[in-house]
Amino acid sequence: MAQNKFAQRRSSLEQFWNWRIDLFEKSDKAEVIQVAEEIIEKGFLMEDDFSREGIIAREIAKTTWKSFCRFGDRKSASGALRLVWIDSQKGMPLDTQALFISAHYEMDIIPEELAQFMIEYDHGKSYFPAYREYENLKKIFKSLVGFNWNHTFAKQIILKKQIETGFF
Repeated sequence: MAQNKFAQRRSSLEQFWNWRIDLFEKSDKAEVIQVAEEIIEKGFLMEDDFSREGIIAREIAKTTWKSFCRFGDRKSASGALRLVWIDSQKGMPLDTQALFISAHYEMDIIPEELAQFMIEYDHGKSYFPAYREYENLKKIFKSLVGFNWNHTFAKQIILKKQIETGFF
């Protein structure tokens, strides 16, 4: 019985993979591969962004209203900021976050910088320019092939192209 469920699951995954291959084959393959390469490159650039804002964007988490008001201007807190960045139950105080970020990256990050980041990107870190570009590229990928970005699939089609052309 357990083997039968495993076989069904494997068959279902193979069908899904083949469906993606069919959609890819019907698309402009060169453009899809180019966008996939750009997405992967942008992901690496985001991971390697050690600017102050890049580090804050990568590491910042929700905070409490009390902590935000302590280090930020409560009058600048939009409704979106409250929905996205404030969590009175699970939020981490900004001074604690700043301490951890500073220790991890060996640079002085102050809680006021985190509060200012929240004010500037009140709709979330997905509005940080690098993250926004990354998401826009993934939307372009979806518009070209008809399914959401999948890193594993993209690596497979890029590898296949490299094998066919001989360029690695």
